[in-house]
Formats: sequence, structure tokens, C-alpha cells
Amino acid sequence: MEKDKRILEELKSLHCDPHAFFRVFPSESDINVLIFSAFWRILMQGPPDTPYEKGVFELYSQFGPDYPVKPPVIFLTEWQVYHCNVNTVGRICHNIFDRNYNAHITMREILDAVKFMMFINLLVSNPILIFSHDVSYVANVLDPLQCVV
Repeated sequence: MEKDKRILEELKSLHCDPHAFFRVFPSESDINVLIFSAFWRILMQGPPDTPYEKGVFELYSQFGPDYPVKPPVIFLTEWQVYHCNVNTVGRICHNIFDRNYNAHITMREILDAVKFMMFINLLVSNPILIFSHDVSYVANVLDPLQCVV
């Protein structure tokens, strides 16, 4: 029961005060049987003023039976950009899902951590490129992404 209550609170929070870069869609089949969705589809918008700003990325969040004591599992679908924190099946590896997780961390905080790790860290991983976002660099970053016009 604690799991369902917490998931409902998280969903209400993200519905009443939407995240700037994420839209959350709970599983309708879970809602129809009055069990608050343990599976969410999440759309993440690329941050502005980055090569990813027109990208839309699809994630899934699975809340296990021990949530909120244990963190949700979040993974990307069809992730085509190499990232050292995303494994071959799209599971996101971050310390917020492991040693730094506690039951008081909200989904909003988790989504912020995912956004920062996926985009901000990726952009600054090569310090020289941070000062020279030339056309070839932007093209190399955007080529594998599906852009929404």
C-alpha cells in the first residue's frame, strides 16, 4: 500500500507542477484496476541551447515491489548515442539508483539527475568542445538522434 500511495503522490506532483523537460504517462492498464501505475512511459525533451534541443527521448520507469525503499529502474528505448552510463539494453546507471538513493528522493529529483547526466555531462566530457561547438561537432552529435521539427 505504501508503494501505491507514494507512486500516486509522485504522479500528482508531476501532473500539478510539470517538469520542464519530462512528460510522464502512467500505464493505463494499471490505473484501470486501481493499482497506481508501477510502469511509466516518460518523454524527455533535449535541453535548450544544446545540440539535443530538438530531440525527444523515450524512457521507461519500473517501480519494483520494494519501492520507495528501493529505487525505480529507469531505461531508455532506442538510445543510439554512446554513453558510459547507459548499458546495452538502455538501463541508466547512476549513483542515485544505487548508493546515493534513499526513500525520500522524489521522481523529480531522479529525472533531474538523469537529465544532467545524459546531456550536461555528455556535453562537457570533452572540455575543448565546450568552447567550440562548430558545425561539424553539432552534426556529429545530432546524426544519431531523431529530431522533432
